Amino acid sequence: IITASFTIVCMSIILYFCTTKSDVSYKQELPTVEALPQKAISPKFDGKYEFSKFLEWVSKNLTYPTGYETKKAKVVVSFVITNEGTIDNIKIISEPEQKAFAKEVVLLLKKCPKWTPGKLADGTPVSISYILPVNFNNIKRFD
Repeated sequence: IITASFTIVCMSIILYFCTTKSDVSYKQELPTVEALPQKAISPKFDGKYEFSKFLEWVSKNLTYPTGYETKKAKVVVSFVITNEGTIDNIKIISEPEQKAFAKEVVLLLKKCPKWTPGKLADGTPVSISYILPVNFNNIKRFD
């Protein structure tokens, strides 16, 4: 998010991964684009972890909507990690015809543990926006 209260802080991360209830084989990523001032600090998931741990959490906790367990779907969602460390301003950018997939993504993001917010070099907490594609690939699992 760019505001007059700080120079330019913009971080867009586009991550591609396959998600099912506990699949951790989502390791494919699109390039990360960061535009942060020098010495700025990215948000930390659950207070201390890098973004990759957030992806693992999403992968382990996202469930298929009831009745669509064998369908493939892709939801692209944007959200903001606020300067208070919460996820806010969740918006669906694209979704399949079956709206239940997007609802599952939104419900999960609303349950996300608190983050340590991103900070400018001087320590000022800032809000940072993200775009996250979530793929449901109907992979059969044996837990």
